[in-house]
Order: sequence, then structure tokens, then C-alpha cells
Amino acid sequence: MRQWQGFVRGLPQAQGSARAFRNPRTGQPILVSKTRNVTEWRQAIRFVLQSEWLGAPTEGAVGLSLIFVFPRPKSAKKGKVFHTTRPDGSKLLRAAEDAMTGVAYVDDSRVQSGVVKVYGEEPGVHIFLCEVEETAEAAYAFYLEHGQRVFDAVKGAKE
Repeated sequence: MRQWQGFVRGLPQAQGSARAFRNPRTGQPILVSKTRNVTEWRQAIRFVLQSEWLGAPTEGAVGLSLIFVFPRPKSAKKGKVFHTTRPDGSKLLRAAEDAMTGVAYVDDSRVQSGVVKVYGEEPGVHIFLCEVEETAEAAYAFYLEHGQRVFDAVKGAKE
């Protein structure tokens, strides 16, 4: 069972809605993300993962645990751990999943994930990725591990 964990530095970007327009020369539709820096963010994730995930993309189920770290704004109350403003976790997850497609797994429909947003000193994303067996015990073990990682991140954010 392959697994990988790492940290990608940078301000996490959400993959929001896209706008479409037609190429005047070819008539083909072109989709452009409304989020400015999402392409660079996805490339950063992909670059870090490509250098360390060995072998072909897995075709089985994949456990993905993501802890997004945002800089604490001056307006945030002291002791506040969770980042509860935009961007939302599902759009952050979408950008990260798309960045890892074709490197770690063949399609993001295979991903079982947990996402948390916290405040911390260094912005970025902690990624834990592992191939998982499709059993109830393996699923339970993955979510226990994700919960422990969240606890560790929250504990680190408070200190």
C-alpha cells in the first residue's frame, strides 16, 4: 500500500466557477477559471507530488486528508483555530484533487477525503495520500488517522 505525506507552501486557492466563451477563429468553447491564482496553486501541488509519488497512478480507492493552513488575520479573535470564511473547503478540495489527478490516481472519483481549514504560521496545505483497501476497517482507519492529523494541526495552531 503506497502512501505519501507532504506540505505545499503557498496561499491555498479554491477552484470556483468557470466562465466559458467561444474561440472566434475555431468556434470551440474555452473554459477559464474565475479564480486568478488557481492554476499556479494546482501546479505547485502537482510539482511537489510528482517528485515524490512513485509509480503509475493508482486505479483503486484513495484516501486523501487535507489540512489547509491560512494566515491569521489581525481581526481574528485570539485562540480561534478554524478558518471559517471564504474560500469554502469543497472548492479548495476540488483544486487539490484536480492537481493530483493523473499523478496519484487515475480519476478523482476514486478519492475518499477529509478537509479542514485552520489558521497557522505558514500558509499552505498538509497532504496525506494513501491507497486504501475497500473495506469498512480500512475506511475507519483512514478517518481515525485524519482525525488525529486534524487534532495535531489544531494543537499546533493554538501553540
